[in-house]
Amino acid sequence: MEERECFYDRFHFEVIGGHTLDSSVLYFQMGNDTYCITGDECYFCDNMDKDIPIGISVCGEKNERFIRKAHERGWIPLPFHDAGILKRYDRLTENIVRMC
Repeated sequence: MEERECFYDRFHFEVIGGHTLDSSVLYFQMGNDTYCITGDECYFCDNMDKDIPIGISVCGEKNERFIRKAHERGWIPLPFHDAGILKRYDRLTENIVRMC
């Protein structure tokens, strides 16, 4: 069973269930780009950019499927664990960046 919801016709919430049974992601489009707040389904931008599963999961197949799908579609990862994201975008403050 797939669990998906769309909020405000913009934010797509999806339970992946790879890292933990209820782990989920939130993705949305801005212009021609799709951004994905990855939660624990993707720790580092390299996971999506280079199609590398996280390796720590209750269901490796689900995590691999999500990573592959996001990689193939060119989604832009917004992981919680990768401080390198602060270097990808213009900083507004020490810990806040502007994506667009």
